Amino acid sequence: GGQDLDDWSPLGGEPARGEALRLMLRRAKALETLDPAAFENVRRERDERVRELVDVKTAKETLESELAAATREVDAVRRELAKARAEHEAALTEGERWRAKFEEAAATVRHVERIAERARREAGDSPGGDSPGWIDHDHAGGSMAPHAKGSSALESAAEEEATIRALLESLPRTSPHTLVQHRTELLPLYARAATRARLRSERAGILAQMLSCVKRPGSEQRRAVAETCASIGAAMGEERCAAELVTSIAKNCAGHK
Repeated sequence: GGQDLDDWSPLGGEPARGEALRLMLRRAKALETLDPAAFENVRRERDERVRELVDVKTAKETLESELAAATREVDAVRRELAKARAEHEAALTEGERWRAKFEEAAATVRHVERIAERARREAGDSPGGDSPGWIDHDHAGGSMAPHAKGSSALESAAEEEATIRALLESLPRTSPHTLVQHRTELLPLYARAATRARLRSERAGILAQMLSCVKRPGSEQRRAVAETCASIGAAMGEERCAAELVTSIAKNCAGHK
């Protein structure tokens, strides 16, 4: 058994490799013939190992397929989640927009009601607005005068609100397209919007735009802006002037350092 294969030549000369291989095959055949049970066990073990390898390969392919499917499902869930988040944020934004519109409308109603109440008081009319029953038809025209005046005040308030709204919306678009040397002509419009706008945020925004409409003002433009600020301060009153106008001027100066 320990003899080299090269020494298996029957002639004892140059090693005969082909003959050695034939001898090996004959010995393997002899093993099968001498101990067929052992040979069959080896064959079954080999077949079992082959089946196990096939099963492992199949399981691996199945797991890879399941992993790919799970990855696709996770990606789909992530996309749906991102879409749901975007829709939620859009809904929140829309809700805030409608809430702001509601607050604006409520403020407009309160503003108009105050103007109407003031008009009735100035006309000597009672808040209830009921005319005395003893007034005859000859004086009907005179009794309707306060109501007509109140209606006129309501219409004036609505027109004022529409004018201020138009200024707030149009000035930011108009100013950049106006020649720099002519932008001081917009200052009266800025002043009206800054003093008549109802919301403080609107007043602060229009003041900031007014103060920055001319980036490098000359002496004449500085004087025009200063005069406009003085008129705005006088119209606002001391408290609002300190809280809003002075604050806007300070922010503008800080931004130009």
